[in-house]
Amino acid sequence: MKEFTESYRRYCEEYLSSLRVANAQMKTNEDTAKARDNAVKKYSNARTYSLHRNKIKSPGENIVASPALDHAVVAKFASIAPPKKTLYPFEDNFLMYARGGVLVPSAVFQMPENGGKLNFSCHLGHRVDWSTVVAAAHTHPLYWNKNVNRLNKQFSAGDPSVLLARQIPLYLRTPKGKEIKVLEIRDGWVTTRRADKPGSKAKKWVA
Repeated sequence: MKEFTESYRRYCEEYLSSLRVANAQMKTNEDTAKARDNAVKKYSNARTYSLHRNKIKSPGENIVASPALDHAVVAKFASIAPPKKTLYPFEDNFLMYARGGVLVPSAVFQMPENGGKLNFSCHLGHRVDWSTVVAAAHTHPLYWNKNVNRLNKQFSAGDPSVLLARQIPLYLRTPKGKEIKVLEIRDGWVTTRRADKPGSKAKKWVA
């Protein structure tokens, strides 16, 4: 783990204080999709990708989670209590590290509402060594509106940015905590499958 420099510490203070403002301004899934595109473009080592209606094609090597990674992520989610109420306007986030052949989760941190620009280092309190990160994981918020919750059971328009930019699987636990899914790349397409059901078949992700 790398400590913050003073300039990066100041950046994090500004970033954390701006989260709620940024979240309030991002109201639609279309806005989130634009933010995803802009985020991916910032990474010079990001995979190339193209939008095919509501699917994403990204040629190159597969990015597929192992059964051991699925098991470790599911176990970590088990330590995060599902919402007990019918309103939980937060995302719980964590990373999975591979350290000496052992899968180790990071601390869990919250993001307001549907997240937005996400800087893991600022939330975790140290500069993340991404060469050791093998997966990212998050929950989706729970709202009063049942239709919104049904949409939030799926990966949102902004979720592929982590997969494409960092080239690691991204896990999602649904709003009520009943399903855990993973976003991967198989045969050049962004796909999803149930990580909490061994043997579950992968399907092309649909925005």
